[in-house]
Amino acid sequence: MTTKPEKKAADAAEAFRQRWTPKLTGRLEPDRQIARLRFTPCGKFLLGGGYDGTVWRWQYEEPPQEENAKQSEGKSRRRGVPEAPWRPLERFKSHGGWVTALEVHPQGGIAFSADSWGRLCAWGYEGPQEPKPRWQQPQAHDGWITDMALSPDGRHLATAGVDGTVALWETGSGKLLRRLEGHGGSEVLAVAFHPRGDAVVSGDLFGRVLHWEFPSGRKVRELDASALYKLHRLQDCGGVRVLRFAPDGKRLAVAGTRPNNGATIQGVPTVLLFDWESGKPHAELSLGPKNECFVCDLLFHEAGFLAVATSGTPGTGRLHLHREGEEKPFFTARGPINCHALARHPKWPLLVVAGTNSGSNGNGRQLRNGKYVGNHSPLFFFQWASEG
Repeated sequence: MTTKPEKKAADAAEAFRQRWTPKLTGRLEPDRQIARLRFTPCGKFLLGGGYDGTVWRWQYEEPPQEENAKQSEGKSRRRGVPEAPWRPLERFKSHGGWVTALEVHPQGGIAFSADSWGRLCAWGYEGPQEPKPRWQQPQAHDGWITDMALSPDGRHLATAGVDGTVALWETGSGKLLRRLEGHGGSEVLAVAFHPRGDAVVSGDLFGRVLHWEFPSGRKVRELDASALYKLHRLQDCGGVRVLRFAPDGKRLAVAGTRPNNGATIQGVPTVLLFDWESGKPHAELSLGPKNECFVCDLLFHEAGFLAVATSGTPGTGRLHLHREGEEKPFFTARGPINCHALARHPKWPLLVVAGTNSGSNGNGRQLRNGKYVGNHSPLFFFQWASEG
């Protein structure tokens, strides 16, 4: 028999679910895969780091007037979803490898991007013409730059690389301040600034999270996220793939997978929530079956839930909204699969996720009209009624 407190709690949970379940309102179809997404602070531009070695740019356009809406909608609808009102602009083309990291300065119209060849660039994202670098570091890391993070005031940038280091840069000049080498050569896969700006955290392949004092670079402590790592038949599996602080700085999300095996890795996409003051994990979120594998991106929403993108074997991986303290996500999107990136609009109740087209396993794929058709990342735009 259900008690009154239990019924009240269930009713409150259902009201929360209905309030914060978003609707799919639009879609874009870039013809390449997108690994990172960021809105600019003004909300007028959307940037996407591409596996074609470019940063894609879209600018918001007012939807057509009501009298033209039906005609326009008929031309742009795909699978029942209208084309999102974001117009493509000339892309930033100064990278050689995959664009694997992307951030936007809080002021001044500047973006920062990095690639799998170790190049780091700063450039202006406004205007219809092709952007050019303000400054660049051709070999910011020895090889793949896996992640980057901006300090809260925008004056400094932290980058992480497979060379086992974290590098700290001045955003205005591109000057290297120092290189942090406490991971013992292990691939560093994620990095984040604390909202206060006095600390940097970095996570590696073996599930170690290091807390560095900023700006001194002194190592303060190590957090244990080894649940996200497994050695299987000589293969290192998993690792810390995403680090995000809650806006108040009291919790740190450390995300990846609980790996079961190597080769084509199988594992449960997992978020470990750490109490920042104590450095101890206080909650674990499991987001899907074991073949969904990795958490690729996440963000905290002030309403008390996390938006999480997961990706695993072809055809798996979803957008999940998970309320802290609950066992399962209260919303899982049916449209996007193999989700790699999320971005939340700074002013509107809007969330965009980059998925991968269906049938994305490229091995043995046939030619189409004499050409090999690669994977691409449809962008899905979800909207809440309001943020209030």
